[in-house]
Amino acid sequence: MPNNFFNIKNLLIFTGIVVILVSLGAYFVFSTNKSTLIVGEETLHQKQVDYEISMHPQGKDLNVQKTLKEKMITDSIILQAGSKENIITLNNTFYNNSTLDYAQRMAQVQKVQGEITKRSSWVKGTVITIWFLNANFVGPLGYEGSKAEALKKITSVYNKLKSNEITINDAKEIVRSDESLENLDRAYYTNAFIDFNTATNEQVTFDKSFNEMLKGVKTGEMSPITAIKEESPSPAFKGQTVEVLYAFAVVSENNGGSLQKFDGWLESQRKSYKVK
Repeated sequence: MPNNFFNIKNLLIFTGIVVILVSLGAYFVFSTNKSTLIVGEETLHQKQVDYEISMHPQGKDLNVQKTLKEKMITDSIILQAGSKENIITLNNTFYNNSTLDYAQRMAQVQKVQGEITKRSSWVKGTVITIWFLNANFVGPLGYEGSKAEALKKITSVYNKLKSNEITINDAKEIVRSDESLENLDRAYYTNAFIDFNTATNEQVTFDKSFNEMLKGVKTGEMSPITAIKEESPSPAFKGQTVEVLYAFAVVSENNGGSLQKFDGWLESQRKSYKVK
């Protein structure tokens, strides 16, 4: 039998092995421990660089190789910074190992990018609320009397906070412990306050204009007392949109849209990670 038959047979076997390995889901074993880059606390290995280059159609181009190395550095910074911000948890499946699941690494990079983009502009704080028309319940003071009493109660708390007589936690407790508020809202205890973080939940209240107003309240400042409206199911109002509660917010943190673009966040993180 011709010798080249064995060469062809061996080539087919090798090709089949390569196809099988690729189809298993981009899991790559880098056998060398030779390091080429150290980014922050991660060591990137030569085989990882070689793989990036091999996957690019113009990988032989020196400028392309330089760009790919920069991408690898960037990915490492994204992963490490994302871990510090508790977006992801690093492990040696996709990080700081000569054996990496490359698909998982890219998925984690994309997860950080998505989360930071979502967090581009956020506000944290607490909203204090006192209802005076909740569902069908109108208290013994009537609608107008309940409304006036709610304004009186919330103004008292507001003024004490503004003059630094009490803390926001004191304010929460004052409203929750005021049993007379049951005459205004039977669920006053659970409705007393809302701790919010628009990075994880953009909807603070059901009033969009109130939520939008919060974006303009600076860190450490208070919003004005606001009457919030809702379509009332009470027969007395026949489905009209009426004022149902008073609310104000104390903003503990407002990033002021300082990270409106992912690129801005990334550039600010680069300063923390040395490349060797």
